[in-house]
Amino acid sequence: MTLEDVGATVGEQNLALSLSCSKGWLSLGKQCSGASVSLDGTPDQKKAAVVTLEGPLDALNCAVEKLTYHSKPQENGWDEIQVTLSQGGGSAPSEVDNVANFNSERDSSFAVSKRMRVEIRAINDPPSIGMASMFYAPLRRWVALAGIKITDPDSAEGMLYVSISVRMGRLRVILPHQINANGPMALHPTADGDVSQALEFATTARQAPEIFTRLEYSCDDHYDCSNSQHDYLTVQVDDNGLHGAGCPEVATTTAEIIIVGS
Repeated sequence: MTLEDVGATVGEQNLALSLSCSKGWLSLGKQCSGASVSLDGTPDQKKAAVVTLEGPLDALNCAVEKLTYHSKPQENGWDEIQVTLSQGGGSAPSEVDNVANFNSERDSSFAVSKRMRVEIRAINDPPSIGMASMFYAPLRRWVALAGIKITDPDSAEGMLYVSISVRMGRLRVILPHQINANGPMALHPTADGDVSQALEFATTARQAPEIFTRLEYSCDDHYDCSNSQHDYLTVQVDDNGLHGAGCPEVATTTAEIIIVGS
C-alpha cells in the first residue's frame, strides 16, 4: 500500500491515517521515526481492529510497508480494511494509490477513504495432546492417570472424537450425571464406569477435562501384569474436520506405564 499526495502541497504537514477491519486485527511490522501509532478495538490493546497513525507522508508510508492482516478464529469469507487518510487546514486532498481491488470514495475535500477486500480461507488446525511421557501404577490397584490435557482452538464447541487405550491393563472413567445431555458422551456401553482396554468419547475440547480428571488405570495377574512390567497408554483425538478447509486432523500421543509391586 502506497500513500501519495497528488497535489504535492502537503510537504512535512502531519496527516492522520486510520485503518480498520471487522473480522480480524491489524499489526505493523515496522517502527518508523515520525509516525505515532495508537491501537484500539480489543481489551488488551495488542490485537487491534483499529490502527491510527499520525505523521508526515514519508513516515506513514514507512509504517504501513509491512502492514499485516490477521483473521480471528472461526472467521471465513470476506473482510474489508477501511483506509482513511485525512489532513487539516486548506490544503489539497491526498490520494491513496496502488492498492489492488480497492473501491474508492471521497469523503470531503480534506480526506479520502478506500476499502481493501481480504478473503479469509480457514485452514483446519490439528488438535494437540499434553501428557507425561511416563506413569507409574501400583500392581492390583486403581490409580489416576493425571495431567492429560487436549486442546483444539479452532473446534470451538464442535465435537471431538477421543480414544484412550492400553495394551494390557484396564481403564475406567466414571462420568458425572449429565443434565440435559450436556458434557462428554461415552460411545459404547462399557466406557462409562466399567473397565475396558479402550474407551471412546465424543466431547468438546472445553468438556474434555471431565474425562481426563476421572481417568483411572489398573493391572493385575489376571491381565498378565507383574512387577516392573511395562504397559503403554495411547490417547488419540480426531477433530472431525472442525473447522476450515482440508481433511480432519488427528493427534496421537503414547506414554509408558511402569507397573510397580504393591
